[in-house]
Amino acid sequence: MISAALQNISASFANLPPFGGYVLALLALCVGVAVIGEVIQRRAMMQHLQVLSEATDEQSRLIERMRRSLSDIMEILVTIEHASRQRVRAEQAAPLPAAAATNTVADANTNALAASLRQELESLRAEFDAEVAQGPRRE
Repeated sequence: MISAALQNISASFANLPPFGGYVLALLALCVGVAVIGEVIQRRAMMQHLQVLSEATDEQSRLIERMRRSLSDIMEILVTIEHASRQRVRAEQAAPLPAAAATNTVADANTNALAASLRQELESLRAEFDAEVAQGPRRE
């Protein structure tokens, strides 16, 4: 059965006029160009997907750094709130004459803590500014 089909196909090509061979060659050339075009397009799409993947990874790393920095800021805010509550408790527990001396010490401690936290916030801001200035590379 297969041999009969092959004989039928070869007989039909044998009966083609002389320009039929040229038509078949042109058809084969068109199919070859289409296949090569698809391969090139697929390769370009794969490269594009790779670039997108790298950009997505870079954005994920940047988001993770920002999340960690925000977590650090939240820790700082919790520390400030805790220090403020401790100071209020100390003021409420201390007698009035001693409150002035306690307030002075508490204010000095709070000012030192605030300066330390301010410095840490400034370093975080500088880190953010440096990361944002670099940003993800786009091609």
